[in-house]
Amino acid sequence: MVIIEVLRCEHCGAPLDVTPEDIIVVCHYCGYPNAYDKVFTEKNVFFVESLPKKEILRLFWERVKKDPDYSGIRGKIKVIKVEGVYVPFWFGIVKGQGQMRYVVYEKKGS
Repeated sequence: MVIIEVLRCEHCGAPLDVTPEDIIVVCHYCGYPNAYDKVFTEKNVFFVESLPKKEILRLFWERVKKDPDYSGIRGKIKVIKVEGVYVPFWFGIVKGQGQMRYVVYEKKGS
């Protein structure tokens, strides 16, 4: 007999869709970030909302239209696949102390 444990959201109790690679799972029901490792918490990890593929394509074509480097090949570009990748980042806070000096220059007349 196999017992499967269902992991639930710490905030609302909804079941979470997880894979073995997941470190943090955002609940599909309430949006709460659930962390397996207590090093990662909502206080020290920033979450960026993902974009749907249609929005990514729209932004891509908008960029192609505005970029002069693409002017000669705009009609020849064909999107084959839209993929994303998870890239782990460590974020930190750096505090400093010091002095700053600046000068404002004004030009008068013509």
